[in-house]
Amino acid sequence: MSRRTRVALALYIGFVIYSLGVFLWGRTGVAAGFELSALRTRLEANMVVLQQVNGQLAAEFDALRSDPTTIRLEARQLGYLEPGERPIDIVGRPNGDTSFAVGTLVAEKAQRFPNDSLFRGIGAGSALIFLLTSGIVARRKNAHIHPRPSSETEPH
Repeated sequence: MSRRTRVALALYIGFVIYSLGVFLWGRTGVAAGFELSALRTRLEANMVVLQQVNGQLAAEFDALRSDPTTIRLEARQLGYLEPGERPIDIVGRPNGDTSFAVGTLVAEKAQRFPNDSLFRGIGAGSALIFLLTSGIVARRKNAHIHPRPSSETEPH
């Protein structure tokens, strides 16, 4: 194998290893695609929950705008009483909960994918290793095919 062929093959091998690394484990590779798919699934599930919460809050809002009983109960919880009414505190019973469930936040996981320069280094290193090993193999092969003359001189 000629030197040009070995260099071209080493460059090709380095490029293939770099490309495979970026394709499988890079920032936009297959592994990143799986993480994006999992994030999409979590976001869609959260969207369903948010739609349910929105429906419940819309129903409560409509009741507060139009239902006299709901308006009266909410006004009492806020401390507004009708004439002649007095508040009664029951010991040991907490007051009504006034918080609303508004859904959860879906946090994106921190990207843990290596930088492309790592794959460049691995590709260049593998190309260099191939170039060195193929050079050693070529020299050994040439040494067996064309043995060097011995350094001992023969008598004349």
